Amino acid sequence: FAKGEYVAFVDSDDYVDLNLFEKMMEAIDLTKSDIAVCDLLYEYDSGEVKLSSGGDFKTINPRTDSSTLSINNSACNKVFKRELILNKPFIKGIWYEDLATIPLIMLQANSIVKVDDIYYHYLQRESSIVHTKNIKIFDIYIALNSIKKEIDKQSIYLPTFHKMCINQAVFLTNLRIREYSEDRIEFWKMNQKRIHELYPNWYWNRYTWTQGFKQWLIFSLFNFKFFNLLNLIY
Repeated sequence: FAKGEYVAFVDSDDYVDLNLFEKMMEAIDLTKSDIAVCDLLYEYDSGEVKLSSGGDFKTINPRTDSSTLSINNSACNKVFKRELILNKPFIKGIWYEDLATIPLIMLQANSIVKVDDIYYHYLQRESSIVHTKNIKIFDIYIALNSIKKEIDKQSIYLPTFHKMCINQAVFLTNLRIREYSEDRIEFWKMNQKRIHELYPNWYWNRYTWTQGFKQWLIFSLFNFKFFNLLNLIY
């Protein structure tokens, strides 16, 4: 239904600073970019707050800079040229639809500009879907395969994509499974099978071995199926 030249998203339980759109559009006009990105503040039920960076860059040309794939994949901390979204509509009915779609939208842009301010406030609720046990946690692989299909013929992006697989499918997904009160080990087993189908050599990626001893140990227990020990470590 949007008719404007640019589009932004705000989730129903979040809020934004009043000058978000003014500052983002100023940056777009100044740099002739198609997308602007700002930082987010995660705000938890407990009162805890955490900064989530939109990325460490001034401007990026997605056609030549593979780090485009490492930009925060939230739809909500960005202003987009509307035609980019029309070309890459969201996948309906899956979790992680932002991850499945936003990187592909960004890869179409002629330029992306970063605004170094926190304008978006993202409320994190313990009852949200990503904190609740559900087999749809593995929709993460639909999202990652969506990206893989797009970049298979563009080898420039593959190293960054492999890091994304490790972060999203192993590190973050395992942390979410850790929060389950039951069937934790069964879900880790399913996740171990799925990451090997998507990226068989993930464990031997240099990135896996440079995350510090504790994280390397967790990755190792997961990769070699020592799930009971992994449970104890967590």
